[in-house]
Formats: sequence, structure tokens, C-alpha cells
Amino acid sequence: MAASSSPSIKSATQSAIDSTVQQFLNPDVGASATQTAVALGRKLHKKFTLPPSHVTLTVLNGNGVAGSAGNASYELGQKGYHVVLPASGQTANAPNWNYFRSKVYYDPSRAANGKASGQQIAKLVGSADVGAMPSNLHKLCNGALECLVVGSTFHGQLAPVVIPPTPVRHPPEVRSDPGLTQSTLAGLKKRMPFRLQLPAVVERSSYLDTCCGDTPVRVYRLGGTPTVRLTFRTGSQEYWGLQETKWTGAPVLSDRSLTQRVGGRRYDLYYNGSHLHMVVLRSGGASYWVVNTLLDSLSNETMLAIARGLRPMTR
Repeated sequence: MAASSSPSIKSATQSAIDSTVQQFLNPDVGASATQTAVALGRKLHKKFTLPPSHVTLTVLNGNGVAGSAGNASYELGQKGYHVVLPASGQTANAPNWNYFRSKVYYDPSRAANGKASGQQIAKLVGSADVGAMPSNLHKLCNGALECLVVGSTFHGQLAPVVIPPTPVRHPPEVRSDPGLTQSTLAGLKKRMPFRLQLPAVVERSSYLDTCCGDTPVRVYRLGGTPTVRLTFRTGSQEYWGLQETKWTGAPVLSDRSLTQRVGGRRYDLYYNGSHLHMVVLRSGGASYWVVNTLLDSLSNETMLAIARGLRPMTR
């Protein structure tokens, strides 16, 4: 009898765990815009932030835990920030100790990039919000550009700095094949109260799914209006789809990541992390949804190429 192999158990380092937690608590809200710019081949514009040595910073205790402000001041001073004590020998306490999340306030009248510098401090503190400095903190913060109020989520140490990887653009994995669905959609266009769009570009290995007797094209009512759904199967046995409907107010469409105009047309983009899960073209009072596979296997470049390849059919 062959010896049974023991199960492989993998463990993560504490730094990797800390990094993952910080990405969850402080997601990069600009990541979807960066991913989109790279996928479209556009130039990335980096935000300019002041170096820490040019940033004055006052730290206040907003959680009531003794030493919180002092610990944060020391840690940020080690990072090069110019720490300023409260005015007139006042204690480094916020107006109240009811802060749960830490707050980084910036003086918008002092520097145009005060918000960007505040966001850098928030990343170091972890679990922090950024906003314009309220009037009741101006004197207490002694003229500093930034004012940090440490909340209950701060535990005496700065968070590990998470540097997101720079996305790399890859050619879209597509082929031009308008004939794949042309005859099928031509037989449906007179039944639809809106103009259908022909997918002239599809994922390279895809074909209309006809498995098990199911039709690859379904017509049904969505939100009270006739809707067309095309299902494609890839060579790796995954499915992606194209949905065309006049129901532009579907709840799933309300949570878009961002909107882009490309070639004079409007596209709403829906990201799942760094993966583009859905691209929605809005045109002529209708919406056309390109939906990725369950595992988001189609690359961002591929998804955008398919959406940009949609061509309006004659009525």
C-alpha cells in the first residue's frame, strides 16, 4: 500500500496578514480608475504629495487612552513628519473622546495638496477618515497643515505601508466575429422596443453556448420590459454573457465603480476588486451589459474590447 501523503498546510506571515487587513480596512478608492486607464492604454497621472518633512502635523487624543497621541506623534515623527504641539501649552486632547475611527483633518486654505498629504497619513495610521479641518480645531492644532485625531481603532503603532502593484496592460484576447450572432439577433430585432447591439468582437475562444438543448439566446422580461440575453462559452468551459434591455434603472446598475466616455459613448464600469466584472453601455434609452465569467476570468482589456465592439443594428 502506498504511503498516504499528509495534507499540505500553508501559513501566512504576520506582515502579509497585516497587509491584507489594511487593504480591507482602507481600500484604494482610486484603484478602479487606475486599472481602467491602464486597460485603455491611457497615461497615468500621479498625484503629487508633499514629502513628510514639509508637512506640519498636530496629533490629538480622541479615544481617552493615555499615551495614544504621544505614541502616534513619536511614530509619525520617525517617518519624517514635523510634529507641532498644541498652542499655549494645552494638552493634546481632542474636544471629546468619542472618536472610534481616527480622523485626519487638513487645512484647505494652506496648500492645494493638503488632502493628498492627509490621505498619506491616514494610510499610515490605518482605519482613518480624511476631511477638511473643522473651525474648533484650528487654534488647538496650532496652525499645522494636518491635524490627526487618534480614535479607538489606533492601537499605538502605525500600519504597514501597502504599495499596490502597478497594473500592466495586456492585449485583449478577442477576435472579430460579427457573424456569430448576426442572424440570431436579426430575427429578434423587430420584437424589441429598442435598438439591439451586435457584438462584433467576442472573447477569442468563445462560441454561443448550445449545451444540453438550451438556447444560447433568451428573450424574457426584466423590469417589465423585453430583454435579450446571449450566453457564450469559452474554450476553458466558462460562461460570460451579453444582456440588452430597456430597463436602465435595474438595482444592479446603481453601484458602478466609475463612468468613462470612450469614442463618444458612455460606459459604466463595475469592478470586483481589480477585476472588471461588468461593462454597461448606455445608448438610446437602453443598456447593454457585458458580464464577465463567475471567476472574472476575462481580462479588463478583453471586457472593454467586447463592449467597445458593440454595433447598433438597423431597425
